[in-house]
Amino acid sequence: MTQEKQPLYFDSRNTLFRSPFGAVPAGTRVTLRMGILDGCIMSYPRLRVDHGEDTQIYPMTALLKKEGDYHLVETSFMPETTGQYWFTFEAETSDGQMLVLGDDPLRLGTEGILTEPQNRTGFLLTVFEPDFEVPEWFRGTVMYQIFPDRFYRSRSKAYPVYPRMHEDWNEEVAVTPLPGQKHYVADDFFGGNLKGIEEKLSYLAYLGVHVIYLNPIFLSCSNHRYNTSDYTMIDPLLGDLEDFTHLCAEAKKREIRIILDGVFSHTGNYSRYFNADGRFPDLGAVQSKDSPYYSWYRFEEWPRKYECWWGDASLPNVEETDPGYRVYMLGENGIVRRWIRAGASGFRLDVADELPDLFLDELYQAVKAENPEAVVIGEVWENAARKFSQNTLRSYVHGRQMHSVMNYPYRRVLLDFLTGACGSEEVRDEIGLILQDYPEPVQCALMNLTGSHDVPRALSLLCGLDENGVPREERGMLEPDEKTRRTGLEKLRLLIAALAFLPGNLCIYYGDETGMTGMSDPFCRRPFPWDRLDEKLVEDVHRIIQIRNGEGALRRGTLRFLDLGEDLLAFVRKWEEEEILVVINRGEATFFKVPEDLHPREMFGEKPVLETRRIHMDARSWKIFRLNP
Repeated sequence: MTQEKQPLYFDSRNTLFRSPFGAVPAGTRVTLRMGILDGCIMSYPRLRVDHGEDTQIYPMTALLKKEGDYHLVETSFMPETTGQYWFTFEAETSDGQMLVLGDDPLRLGTEGILTEPQNRTGFLLTVFEPDFEVPEWFRGTVMYQIFPDRFYRSRSKAYPVYPRMHEDWNEEVAVTPLPGQKHYVADDFFGGNLKGIEEKLSYLAYLGVHVIYLNPIFLSCSNHRYNTSDYTMIDPLLGDLEDFTHLCAEAKKREIRIILDGVFSHTGNYSRYFNADGRFPDLGAVQSKDSPYYSWYRFEEWPRKYECWWGDASLPNVEETDPGYRVYMLGENGIVRRWIRAGASGFRLDVADELPDLFLDELYQAVKAENPEAVVIGEVWENAARKFSQNTLRSYVHGRQMHSVMNYPYRRVLLDFLTGACGSEEVRDEIGLILQDYPEPVQCALMNLTGSHDVPRALSLLCGLDENGVPREERGMLEPDEKTRRTGLEKLRLLIAALAFLPGNLCIYYGDETGMTGMSDPFCRRPFPWDRLDEKLVEDVHRIIQIRNGEGALRRGTLRFLDLGEDLLAFVRKWEEEEILVVINRGEATFFKVPEDLHPREMFGEKPVLETRRIHMDARSWKIFRLNP
């Protein structure tokens, strides 16, 4: 219980005060209890619930039971519709003062604090669709993100040669503009292709990967391909439709599925739809207001002044609610259904917070209509249950727009923990909030990423490299010395183990498993170092994934944290009768004492644990134990 002994008390993580814990399906009865401190005379204790514009007040009834120094009062209510419900508690003192107990903005979702009525912060209750499910194959799996131009170049088939093509696979990425260009425009290519990915499927299968997420593969004039030129065709540098369908078929033989990047909030200006330079025979939006694509775009002054993504004129924004655009993308023969038909098992949605609810609702239905087993993942950088964009609270985790989201919050707090920026308590708070706010199906499918094409490489950050204030063209020289790199690799193993053993889907950004470094774009997009693999690290990642893939408790079990000290992140995963203890030590060599209610039986692949309840941890190491029932 709290040490401050405030007159009112609530703990959102404790099922005595909140039952059931976390998000609930619509139509579920939720029971909430509040504690009133001994000796405090309170009248009319009540629960206030805000949902959109609606506010409901529920009187609370006193119980005979106590919790420490607190008498308990309780009430129940049943949310009938999906969405975010925000609840606070109220009571009046003997002199008529109203006390409000709400969430602590600094430690969301834990113990409540007293606040002024006008400054109340509600605890969040997420209510989702009763029939919401995530396909079984996507619960607790292992993903691998590939930036196609930089993964592997197959020579088995001739492809177009672009003007700025790296013949040497191990060259540094370009960051400076060509003569005549004002800025670097991501126009250097290494020639990675779909056949190259196919030729490396055995490597990915060895790692234990079951899902490949591909950055964009459609026709484009850049190496990142987020400025789509034509959604109907594969970029010729990557291959063609036959190559894609063959890749999907060969991957399926190894129980690997392919997920595509869906870039639907904007197109490229050099596209068949916008056609800024007239390179396409189609009548683009810039050529004529009679173009079938004209209504897709938001012109301020046609044809040259238009809304674009983050002010980048090469990325004109689209009007996603335009009927013609929705039919083109989401119709029965639209882009989304076409590529699922061709073999894709779903989409990761680029900048999901810039897509309106109507479009997301219809996209989710289009995917499910084409293949009920396909999935939709959203790019959301924050807590997706609390995300506010487009002047509204978003509905990402309510079971009608996507199956799951990219899990940047886990990555951020674990990097902070491993670099000493926070302790294990902050990790428990951050992850506990996610598990409290997200429905269980979402939790099991979270994209627990080691990195992505949008952030510096994990190893670089774990080595303490900082690009702030460094000119972009000089960031490629930010590399750790050998001693720092060795320590960074120890921490990288811990990051991968934590992401693998926590709830969700482990997602490895290509090359992280072999110790690639690089600061932000374009250096985090270097070519995969096939001729200089860190084989020991690859083997260690393989072992982590094999343990994870072999244990139901690690793929889908519940999570309970233990407090073993600031430097030890410890948790128990439980599934049916199986329990597994994971301990991650970010610090120097140490011992920890096993809590009395736990009985470690054996370490994976090693001798049984000795009867002593003190267990040794090497510096920057992880251990995992089976527990006796």
